[in-house]
Amino acid sequence: MKMRTIDNRLFFDEVAEQLALGHAVRIRARGNSMLPFIRDGRDVLVLEHPGERDFVRGQVLLAQLHDGRYVIHRVVKVKGDRLRLRGDGNLQVYEMCSRAEVLAEVTEVVRGERMLGSEALVQREQQEQQRGQQVQSAQHGQLQSKQQQEQRVQHGQSMQHEQRTFAPRSIRQGTCRWNVYRFLWPSHPFLRRVGLAIYRRMNKQLKNT
Repeated sequence: MKMRTIDNRLFFDEVAEQLALGHAVRIRARGNSMLPFIRDGRDVLVLEHPGERDFVRGQVLLAQLHDGRYVIHRVVKVKGDRLRLRGDGNLQVYEMCSRAEVLAEVTEVVRGERMLGSEALVQREQQEQQRGQQVQSAQHGQLQSKQQQEQRVQHGQSMQHEQRTFAPRSIRQGTCRWNVYRFLWPSHPFLRRVGLAIYRRMNKQLKNT
């Protein structure tokens, strides 16, 4: 498949337009600055318009910084019109932005590694439906054989098994798992370094198994 690169500004302009219309927007996560909560290339983020309510510590926001960069980081401090942001995977790097520079709030993280399987499943189901229609057209007026019926049952069971296997996992705002990352992930640089090292080691072991 041919990949197309889109300028960040054009991409996020479109995101902002969709959010202003009241739509939720899904984007693929890029970068490691929010590890272990958000994983580069594997997770999908659901963005919603932040609305008029006050920002609070612990929210994960999409903001455009004064230098033009876009970041999706967590709020660590609110002072008047200014917000202090920090990625969960950053030790001592912070960003500052104004309320007006906030484009969206992350309300859900979908573990996108499994979404790829789900997308492939949908495509395969569509192909099977097309094949089924062709067979029915060719055999119009004839009864299906017992063997064909058994194959359809077996195929349906196989597809149901795959759907269970590839069902995406979701971490929604306000759930227990979401709040574990929000409240229990360490803020101190040393403890955060240790936590990231443990996460990377465990992740490496899982890949090798």
